[in-house]
Amino acid sequence: MAVELVDQNVEAICAVSPPAVLAASAATRSIPIIALDLESDPVANGWVASLAHPGANVTGAFLDLPDFNAKSLQILREAVPTLAKAAVLWNPASGSLQLEAVRNAASTLSVTLEVFEVSCE
Repeated sequence: MAVELVDQNVEAICAVSPPAVLAASAATRSIPIIALDLESDPVANGWVASLAHPGANVTGAFLDLPDFNAKSLQILREAVPTLAKAAVLWNPASGSLQLEAVRNAASTLSVTLEVFEVSCE
């Protein structure tokens, strides 16, 4: 669909979600892409050179807060002091940064994690 948008000579593309940003950035290097991505790091994904100087056609709001997920596990542990095992539902399309933060928090808190991959397809 991103290629179809490019073929229609749109003036800008609004991409909501990491897969949408990926598709749009693969389809064009000239049409501005305005991203709303609450899950990933645009630098790590190669969509921009840096946050200060993107150097590409991708801009928008990226809210990647791995510490938020780690804090969620910490709060769960405080609410359930006997917590020894927790499950995580993880979509690989969102990248591994969030998952690694939860894994690190689990290790610090001595909580065993079970990770289950899910997809939105």
